[in-house]
Amino acid sequence: MYWGAALSHRRKLATSIVRGVVVGLEVLDLNEDQLSGETPQELGNLASLKELEIGDNQLSGCLPRALEDRVKESSDLGGLPFC
Repeated sequence: MYWGAALSHRRKLATSIVRGVVVGLEVLDLNEDQLSGETPQELGNLASLKELEIGDNQLSGCLPRALEDRVKESSDLGGLPFC
């Protein structure tokens, strides 16, 4: 499953991740979506995630350590470290 979230879908996606209802999501492409703020630790709940594209945003903080072994090295993590 692939979800390239347009601006109108970001709020719905964030709510779904927090509630843990996104199942089977393998690719999450949020590049250049004007996102800012702390990176949600709930991203670590996406057990099927293999590729995460979050570059070209103004995100801060760190990515959940649970993603470190799951996402491809080719993913654009916006320079954020794992914690």
